[in-house]
Amino acid sequence: MKLRLYIGGLVAFSVLFSSCGKDSEKGESFEPHTYNVSGKVEKGPFVSGSTITIQPMDSKLQVRGDFYSSTIQDDMGNFSFGSKLFEAPYAELTANGYFFNEVEGELSSGTLSLRALVDLSDKTTVNVNVLTHLKYQRVQRLVEGGMSFKEANTQAQKELFTAFGLQRYEDKDASSFSIIGGTDESAALIAISSLLIVDRSEAALTEYLAKLCNCIWR
Repeated sequence: MKLRLYIGGLVAFSVLFSSCGKDSEKGESFEPHTYNVSGKVEKGPFVSGSTITIQPMDSKLQVRGDFYSSTIQDDMGNFSFGSKLFEAPYAELTANGYFFNEVEGELSSGTLSLRALVDLSDKTTVNVNVLTHLKYQRVQRLVEGGMSFKEANTQAQKELFTAFGLQRYEDKDASSFSIIGGTDESAALIAISSLLIVDRSEAALTEYLAKLCNCIWR
């Protein structure tokens, strides 16, 4: 009798263990990978000493693993995290600091925060700017609605660039744009960045960007 109970218990445990294993297999699985992430932060360029962080995320854009922090290296907005181990390929970058106000021709009197979402398995050179910041919220919502990151990023980019009349650039990710690139994309970014700061303080710009996001993505 005891032997039967013992065997029965083992069978039940095996079934439970197998079931748990199958459930875990349904979850997402990423191989940790080392990425060397670098780029620029620009409104005008963020200046030396400004801060930037990067946070790995899963494909649902849920925070995963440790975050890394660094500082802007020079007055051209350049940053580098060096080689870091990431538990997932998707990431959020958040920069905060002073920047060169291209309209006033002087350093900003207040700080500004800009964000970007990126798939590091696609590219590790990432520029953070007003365009990446403006599409951030839309990408999140589309992923929450069931889209893959790639699909969400493509759609958000198309919608944002259409709103600004920049459809000709929609196939080039905003995180590749730089105001000092000397390209047509650079000119477009400069125009938008300058337009947003005209007659606005840094605090007013932060508020305006939030309202603009709500207006575009309502």
